[in-house]
Amino acid sequence: ILFLPDRFLTLRTNLCARFEMTVKIVNLTAFILAIGLSGLQAQETKKLRIAILDIKAGSSITQPEAETITGFLTTDMINSKKFHIIDRQNISKVLKEQGISQLGCTDSACEVQVGKLLAANKILTGKVSKFGDNYALNVFLTDVEKGTQDVADKVSSSTLEGLESSSLQLVEKLICRIEGGCKETSLLKNE
Repeated sequence: ILFLPDRFLTLRTNLCARFEMTVKIVNLTAFILAIGLSGLQAQETKKLRIAILDIKAGSSITQPEAETITGFLTTDMINSKKFHIIDRQNISKVLKEQGISQLGCTDSACEVQVGKLLAANKILTGKVSKFGDNYALNVFLTDVEKGTQDVADKVSSSTLEGLESSSLQLVEKLICRIEGGCKETSLLKNE
């Protein structure tokens, strides 16, 4: 009976030490998770908000074909997970409320106005045309704050349907240009 309090104290001391260690581990885990999640949130907030206006139809292209190309481009931009793409339905809704037609918005001043209405950082516009035996897709990224086109690129294909796979290449080129990780070509060196 005399040894019971000592055993009890030893058992109590061991349990308290284990409990304190468990609390420290839980706190450390929570701290590490909080740091990791705040890093993810920071990455999310750094994504550019891009509004993609309907690609315009050039020579030998119908507007529905151009809208299909817009769909390809939008899908590839979303799937890149590099940007916040403003939903096309929201774009149409805001433009309709303001009495602005996407097809009638042909200059950078109008694009900037649309970008501000949509709270976008950038507006992506473009044109698809037939040139000789090839189809060309040219796109331009306008900075809403500066009002300047700061990125442009193009792809081509021997068929209109081929622009679907070329759209992915174009998005990769745009990401490279935006992030500044492109290899310099002779054209880029002269800029």
